[in-house]
Amino acid sequence: MTSYEELIQEYEDILNAMRERLRRASQFRPPGCYSGQAYWTPAADIYETAQSYHLFLELAGVDPAAMTLTVDGNTLTVSGERIRLRAEDCSHIHQLEVSHGGFQRTFQFPAPLDAEGVQSSYNLGIFEIIAPKLQK
Repeated sequence: MTSYEELIQEYEDILNAMRERLRRASQFRPPGCYSGQAYWTPAADIYETAQSYHLFLELAGVDPAAMTLTVDGNTLTVSGERIRLRAEDCSHIHQLEVSHGGFQRTFQFPAPLDAEGVQSSYNLGIFEIIAPKLQK
């Protein structure tokens, strides 16, 4: 027989899975469709080596000085804001595809990170982060 705690945990797991699927689905919209949201999620690629994790985030148009990078245990968070670009004396908008506004990405890793050893660079709109694993 299933215990009450197991049922609650199963329910929470289902809710978390649904939230994650909804978060992922909300990232996609047809080209040219403006959602009215001033919040977006930059794409990220993550690779692992024996010593560290390498993250690459697409952040074209984001001022690196306005980004925040924090590490807490095995969790790394990147946040910032992209300002909407506008033409001077614009009388009509024909298409809006470039996302703007605030963003935050949080990544959890299986191993604790060495917060003091984290390095980052920004080149051609790509924010690269090298997060060393904490040596035991």
